[in-house]
Amino acid sequence: GLLTLMGMTQRQMRGMVFLENGIIALAALIAGLGLGILFSKLFFLAVAALLGTGETIPFALPPLAIGGTVAAFIGLFLAVNVVSLLGVRTSSITELLKAHRGPKHAPKRRPLLLLLGLGLLAGGYYLAWTTTGETFVKNTLPILALTIGGTYFIVTQGSVLLFGWLRKRTGFYLRGTNVLVVNRLLFRLVDTARVIFVSAILIAVVGSALGGFNSLLQGARRISLDEYAYALAVGLTPDADATAAEGRIIDYLKGAGLSGIKSQAIPYFHGSKEPDLAVSATSYNRAAEIVDNLGPVTVGRGEALFVLNRTATSTGGPPAMETVAITPNPEAESVSFKVIQAMARPWLSGARAVIVLSDADFAALHAQAENRGTWLGFEYAGWENRPELAGEINGVLGASRLTMIAARVDLYQSLRQSGALTMFIGLFIAGLFFVIAGSLIYFKLFTEVNDDRAQYAILNDIGLTRKE
Repeated sequence: GLLTLMGMTQRQMRGMVFLENGIIALAALIAGLGLGILFSKLFFLAVAALLGTGETIPFALPPLAIGGTVAAFIGLFLAVNVVSLLGVRTSSITELLKAHRGPKHAPKRRPLLLLLGLGLLAGGYYLAWTTTGETFVKNTLPILALTIGGTYFIVTQGSVLLFGWLRKRTGFYLRGTNVLVVNRLLFRLVDTARVIFVSAILIAVVGSALGGFNSLLQGARRISLDEYAYALAVGLTPDADATAAEGRIIDYLKGAGLSGIKSQAIPYFHGSKEPDLAVSATSYNRAAEIVDNLGPVTVGRGEALFVLNRTATSTGGPPAMETVAITPNPEAESVSFKVIQAMARPWLSGARAVIVLSDADFAALHAQAENRGTWLGFEYAGWENRPELAGEINGVLGASRLTMIAARVDLYQSLRQSGALTMFIGLFIAGLFFVIAGSLIYFKLFTEVNDDRAQYAILNDIGLTRKE
C-alpha cells in the first residue's frame, strides 16, 4: 500500500513480488537439495540397519527424484505468485494500508453445519471401524472424505456455537474479565480455524498412518499363522517312504534345537483333470488337532467340503459351489460330490484348494487315482527365527523325493521387512508433517503478536491490572 501510494506501478509491483518469492523459492530449493544430498548416505545407512539387510545401500543421485523436486517447487512458486498478485491487484490503496487494522465482523452461527460435521465424522469412524482387509481399498477414500469434511465443519462452527452459548449465560459472561476472554477467544478461534483444521488433519494422517504401519509390523505373526497352516510343509513323491521321511525330518528338527515338535503325514490324490487335492475327513481332522484355525469337520458319503486357501480368496470369499467333480484317472468316469460347505482356511499344501471327502469315498478313489502322494506337516516352537530350515530339508531327504516345500517363516520375514521399511518411511514423512503443522501454527500466532501487544496496552490503559 505504501509503495503504491509513492507511485509504484502495478507492473513494478508484480515484478517485485515475483522476485521476492523467486529468491525465497530458489534459496529453499538449493538448501533442501543440498542438505538432502549431504545426509542421504546417513539415511541409507539407517534404512539398512532398520531392515537388517546386512548390506550397504549404494549412494546415488537419481535424476528423477531431483527433477521431481525442482518441478514441484517451481509449481508451488508459481501458485504462490498467482495468489499474492491477485491479492495486491484486487485491493485499493486504502484497503492495503488498513489490511491489518480493519474491523472484524462477528462470525455467523450455523448450527446445521455443526450437526452435518458431527454426522460426517460419525459416519467416517463407523466406516473405518467396520472396514476389513477385503474392503480397505474401496473404503479408504470415503473414510478420508467423511472425516476431513466432518472435522472442518466441527472446527469452524464448534467454537462459534460454544462461545455464542457462553455469551447468553449472562451470570458467567458479565463476571470479571470473562466478557473480554470469551470475545477474544471467539475471534481468535474463528481466525485460526483453518490453521487448526489443517493441523488436525495432518496430525490425524500421521497418527493413522503410523498406527497402520505398526499394526502391519506387529501383526506379521498373526498374518503368517492365518496364511500358513504349518510351520513347515513338505510334499513327497509317490515312491517316497512317508514314514521314514517324517522320522528323518523330526530327527533333524530336534537336532536343530527345536522343541514342541508336532507332525502329520496326510495322503492325498488329485484327479487327472482337476488340480485340487483330495484328502479324507480323518486326515483333515488330524490336521485340525495341531492347526488352531482349521476346526474339525464331518463329511458323509457323496458329500465334499471345499477348502480354499486364504491367498486365493484375497479378493473375495470362497466361491459358491453346489457340486465338485473328480476324475481319478483318464480311463475312469468323473464322480460328482455335493459340496456341503466352501470355506477359506490357512494354506495346507501346494494346491489352490483341498477337497475333503468321507473316508470311504476317499479310499475308493485313492485306489484308482494315478496322481497320488503324501504331504508332511510340521509345527514347532520358535519357527519365526529359523528361516534356514526349509532350504536344509533338501539335503535331509534329497530334492528328487520332494514335490513341494514351504515354510511359514518366509512370509513372516517378508512382512517384517516390508513393514519395517514402510514404518521407517512413515516415521520420516511423519516428521515432515509435524514440522508442517508446527510451522502453520507458529507463523499464524507470530503474525498476531503485535496485535496482542496493542490490545494489552489498551486494556492496561482502561484499568485492568497485570494479574487480570
